[in-house]
Amino acid sequence: MKTRAAIIAVLSLFPAVAFAQTLDFVQQIIATLMGIAGMLVPIALGAAMVVFFWGLIQYLYKNNHEEGRKYIIWGLAALFVMVSVWGIIALAQNALDVHNPSAMPAPTLPTN
Repeated sequence: MKTRAAIIAVLSLFPAVAFAQTLDFVQQIIATLMGIAGMLVPIALGAAMVVFFWGLIQYLYKNNHEEGRKYIIWGLAALFVMVSVWGIIALAQNALDVHNPSAMPAPTLPTN
């Protein structure tokens, strides 16, 4: 079933290539997926923060040290991985002199 879907997906791209058409449709799909990913990153960061603070509440106020410690560690690990990947990508972009003006900026506090 998976191979059948893969074959159909590959064959559906052939008319665009054979007729020397532009791949606007594919570019639109990629842009849409990038937009969705751009919306999911702050949600994932927020979820990791919620997990961390939930563990902190469990540890400090509920006296459930074992459960609280587990949530704190998982929350910090998730935050560390997400922010590290973000930093590594920014470092690689600066090193290779690749600048994407539509890239998602680093999170900041809202100002009036």
